[in-house]
Amino acid sequence: MEEQDFDPEILAPIEGLVHLGDIRNDNIEFAGHSFGLRTLTAAEEIAAGAVVQPFRNTLKEPEAWASAQVGLALTHVDGDEEFCPKVGPNQQAFARARMNYVTTNWHFIVIDHLFREYAKLLEQQAEKVRQVQDLSAGSLLTSWPSEDSFSAPGTSNAATSLEIPSTP
Repeated sequence: MEEQDFDPEILAPIEGLVHLGDIRNDNIEFAGHSFGLRTLTAAEEIAAGAVVQPFRNTLKEPEAWASAQVGLALTHVDGDEEFCPKVGPNQQAFARARMNYVTTNWHFIVIDHLFREYAKLLEQQAEKVRQVQDLSAGSLLTSWPSEDSFSAPGTSNAATSLEIPSTP
């Protein structure tokens, strides 16, 4: 299967996932604002888990988890990519800063909406992985040429056999 065999709408996300591990949605509109979201790397998900630790076994643990993931998944807010700039290489400090940004500035209804959009990106990511796996598995199949492919094209008066030839 070649690149042109893919539906153009899924080709770009598949290439992004294969090369970058990233699926994006930069056009989420909600309550008059625009947001961009992307899938998280494994390190970012681990950092989100670490900053949620103080909320473990509380009634607000699910909201904390959603807030941490949304905070890290944001690529822009109203077109501003520097809405909460990274201050250093420490992944957990950045995750904490992003979680604090979303929980301090927004009501949970906004975070919940964005978390639902993020969940859709995760579904798309899983589907793209399945498609890439199917593509990889398909390339492993052996295809034998038919016996007729070795003869020159032309017409024949010979009767056609209805038997299915066995493959070597």
